[in-house]
Amino acid sequence: RRASADLHDGPAQYLALAALRLERIVPDTEAGQVEARAIRDAIATALGEIRAISRGLSLPDLDRAPLRDVVARAIETHQRHSESAIAWSYEGAADPGVDQSAKICVYRFIQEALSNASRHAPRAAVRIAASVAGGAVAVSVSDDGPGFDISAPAEPRTDGGQGLAGLRDRAESIGGDFQIESVASGSAGRGTVLRLRLPLTQGGET
Repeated sequence: RRASADLHDGPAQYLALAALRLERIVPDTEAGQVEARAIRDAIATALGEIRAISRGLSLPDLDRAPLRDVVARAIETHQRHSESAIAWSYEGAADPGVDQSAKICVYRFIQEALSNASRHAPRAAVRIAASVAGGAVAVSVSDDGPGFDISAPAEPRTDGGQGLAGLRDRAESIGGDFQIESVASGSAGRGTVLRLRLPLTQGGET
C-alpha cells in the first residue's frame, strides 16, 4: 500500500507535470511538433504503466478479514469490473487463521486467474472452488475455454498484473504449490484449471 501511494503521489505526478510544461519549451516548428508528440507519447506510456503498477500494488484491507471474505472480495471485485457472474464455492473453516501473506496470495491468485480467463476465454464458464481441509488451503479456478499451450512463453503484462509466473513465485515463497492444467482447443475435455495450495501449520497459520 505504501509503494502504491508513493508511485501515485511521486513519479506519476511529476510525469503529469512534465507533460503540461512541455508545451512551453517546444519550438513552434514542424520538427519541434513531431518531437513534442514523440515525447508526449513516451510520457503518456510511462504514466499509464506507473498507474497500472500502482493499482496492482493496492489491495483492500485484508489483515482482519476471514479467508472466506478474502475469496469473496476478489470474486466480487472482478464481477463488478467485468460485469460477469462467477460460480464459486467455499468449504471448511471460514477463518482458519492464516497470516496476511497467505491471504494476499489467495487474493492475487483469484484476481490473476479471473483476469486471464476474461482475456483468453471471455465466453467460457468459470468456476472457483476454495476449501480448507487436510492441513491446507486449496483454491482452483477452472474454465471450459479453448485452453492454451502451457509450455509457451508467457506474454508480458502491461496492466499491473503479475502473470502466472509471478503467482507461482509468490506461492512457492511461502511454502505453497501452484499448478496449471490446460487442454488445447480441439481436444476432449478442453479448458484450463489453475490450482493453488497453501499448507497450514500448527495453530492454523501459514
